[in-house]
Amino acid sequence: MKILVDSHTYIWAKLDDPRLSKRALSLMRSDEHELFFSLASLWEISLKIRLDRLRTLTSSIAFLHDSLAEDGITLLPIRYEDILAVEHLEPRAAASHRALSRQAKGAARKRTSAERSASAKKAAATRKREASSRRSR
Repeated sequence: MKILVDSHTYIWAKLDDPRLSKRALSLMRSDEHELFFSLASLWEISLKIRLDRLRTLTSSIAFLHDSLAEDGITLLPIRYEDILAVEHLEPRAAASHRALSRQAKGAARKRTSAERSASAKKAAATRKREASSRRSR
């Protein structure tokens, strides 16, 4: 089977992250499947690293690029024809890709939500200290 590996799936596999399902890990490690990774996903990772939104990953894009080849994963370029072909995907294939995307995005949302909550609590504590400091002057 040909498998398009999602960016989160690949990162989680490299980091041995427990959020990666055993099934996904099994598919990635199996020699029975042909694995592909989109150049768009590599670009997405690069942007996230640059924006400091991917703190758990300390590797450079060059390292990840080489790592994909070492792992036997084919890097797919993006062509205009590829973009047009998405319109003709079978619903099941599109649904399967959406499921992987939802899994990755759901975990990212939970993490982001927790980070926002922690940040909001920190800001509230800072405001409280500042108000208390002003009152004691």
